[in-house]
Amino acid sequence: PNKENNKKYKNILMAGSLDKNVWIYQYNKQLKQFQETQVLSGHSGEIECGGFTKFNNGKYGYSGDKDGMIIIWENIIDCDPFSGKKKHSFKPLESNDNTEYYMNKTGNIGLYHESGINCIDDCSTAPLLISGSSDHSVCLINYENGKVLQKLGKHRDSVEYVQFNKLYKQEIKYTNYASSSSLDGIIKVWDLNTGKIRNELEHDDGVIVHEWFNTEKNSNLIVSGCMNGIIYIWDSRNAKSIKQLRGHGKCIIQSLKITNDDKYIISGGDDSIAMVWKVE
Repeated sequence: PNKENNKKYKNILMAGSLDKNVWIYQYNKQLKQFQETQVLSGHSGEIECGGFTKFNNGKYGYSGDKDGMIIIWENIIDCDPFSGKKKHSFKPLESNDNTEYYMNKTGNIGLYHESGINCIDDCSTAPLLISGSSDHSVCLINYENGKVLQKLGKHRDSVEYVQFNKLYKQEIKYTNYASSSSLDGIIKVWDLNTGKIRNELEHDDGVIVHEWFNTEKNSNLIVSGCMNGIIYIWDSRNAKSIKQLRGHGKCIIQSLKITNDDKYIISGGDDSIAMVWKVE
């Protein structure tokens, strides 16, 4: 949960497991260790991703699994005792499913993912999730009403990372964007007002992680980590690579973070090296 706006619950941790359960822990200051508070069941596959919603200070949790199911959880942190339960769930349509129920959730049969969920991000200013799947697709979901709003489109390979622009706003003066990166080597920048692609950022190899910059000044910039070990900084408005950071060698860039002031980038690769880059 959001540490600044929900200090009462800032020591809550969510963990997904190969046992298909979501585990909730709370830090015990006296014992100086995390203690299990809940085990949330309902997934049919191994948990791949999850988190707490930022828009309402961690009121809901979400998790995605290898079978293509996404579950929205409620009553995780705002009840005493903790009594987390399923609020909404989404899954690929199967032959024995209730088609009418599925239509109520999605609006049409082809609107949701068809296989495993690899990544989910939640919006900080609206009750929205964006999800990426091994079926190459990207979906936009309203987790308050349980509706799949859009199937934004497809990559040519598995979608490994999705993210809302850090300055996503509901006010008209902002144009709202999200992005998805794939093993096909492309980051797609989506205009959420139209559901169409704004730009494509083309790499020489697959991309499994990227990050939008944080400040308004740099709000159109994206940093990406490629499977050839190169880190790129992009201007999403014109799809131009404005800088390349080399230092990891031939490896897969697996993680990237940008400091809140946009002055430093931290990268990690499967070369067992973490690097800090000064943004100039």
